[in-house]
Amino acid sequence: MARNGVKVTWDYSVERKFIKKLEDDINESMEICGVVLRDEVVKNISTPTRTHGPSLPGEFPHADSGTLKKSIFWNVANFVLTVGSTLKYAWFLEVGTSRMAPRPFLVPTFEKFRKKLRKIVETGRS
Repeated sequence: MARNGVKVTWDYSVERKFIKKLEDDINESMEICGVVLRDEVVKNISTPTRTHGPSLPGEFPHADSGTLKKSIFWNVANFVLTVGSTLKYAWFLEVGTSRMAPRPFLVPTFEKFRKKLRKIVETGRS
């Protein structure tokens, strides 16, 4: 017995292009956020120990050699922005140890710029 009916096909290429453009726009905004946040972190940890003395607990760490500043990076992958340091001791500065009070520099910078970062993501520009 033959069936009568209508076969409907849908070309999703327009939707795929729209989704790809949306993903690209989000990634671009996240990259802008990465640059802004990294630059601010580097600025916050640029006070030289030589002229200002060692940082006090709760302050941004002061720069002795510039190694910490040089280690700050950002990366965007799967819509996740990571800003951090490649140095093991950066974590100890951020959270402290049993022998040293914290000198946080990542979380306070993020908190200070949270609204600006959100605006960048929403508008696509800094």
